[in-house]
Amino acid sequence: MKTIFLVGCPRSGTTWLQIILGSHPQIATVRETHLFDRYLADLYARYDGEAEKFGKDGLRVLLPERRFDALSRQFADGVLAEIAATKPGCAAVLEKTASQIWSTRLMRRLYPDAYFLHLVRDPRAVVASMLAYAKEDWANEGDPDVLTAAEAWVSAVTIGHHELADLGAQRIEIRYEDLMAAPDAALGAILGGLGLDRMGYDRTRFSIEALKRRGTAGSPLDPAWENRENFFRRGAEAGWTDELSPAQVAVIDSVCAELMTAFGYAPG
Repeated sequence: MKTIFLVGCPRSGTTWLQIILGSHPQIATVRETHLFDRYLADLYARYDGEAEKFGKDGLRVLLPERRFDALSRQFADGVLAEIAATKPGCAAVLEKTASQIWSTRLMRRLYPDAYFLHLVRDPRAVVASMLAYAKEDWANEGDPDVLTAAEAWVSAVTIGHHELADLGAQRIEIRYEDLMAAPDAALGAILGGLGLDRMGYDRTRFSIEALKRRGTAGSPLDPAWENRENFFRRGAEAGWTDELSPAQVAVIDSVCAELMTAFGYAPG
């Protein structure tokens, strides 16, 4: 059974790609679990913090690191097995929690053989989506400013592009814009890298408009099930051009210019 982690800066289209890949007969996936960035990260924060304390209470005395890792892996394996059970006979489990881009060291520690699928999107589109997302009543994400959002993009993409680079063929990196422009070719590259059967892109099922129409139809386990209004926004490649002011674009360019150029996004 292959383990695939789909990561990227939040609001980069990772849910869209997950929904498409989740239709593959060999891939099982469910909604974001936050397995690593919420559940296991909290355990490791407590465990690692015990090393700094004078007293010897806690699990660190009982469990050496290798044993703690093994038990944590058993818990994670159980969660992934539950995902696999949603599609009997699957060949791969795909876990997508975009924010786990900041938990990849822990993910690699427990799953050194996993594949990482890194999705990158133009930071101007990402920032515009973050700002719109934060205005929704259901978001509860605070009120991010342009600078903070741009810095988050740089942090996430630096991890995916540089820190995961040593994984070699276990890391597959793709641009959102390429997936949108030539979905069959992009999916072919992804599935070929994963060693899975090819599949075509069905626009009638996976366009943003189609996903909006689905709403809460089907199972709440399905990543396409959505009860949050405007979660799926526009999906347009350059939709940010009528959402951001020139001053906001200038801030994004100044923070993200180096990585933007590396991915073919022209600043300015």
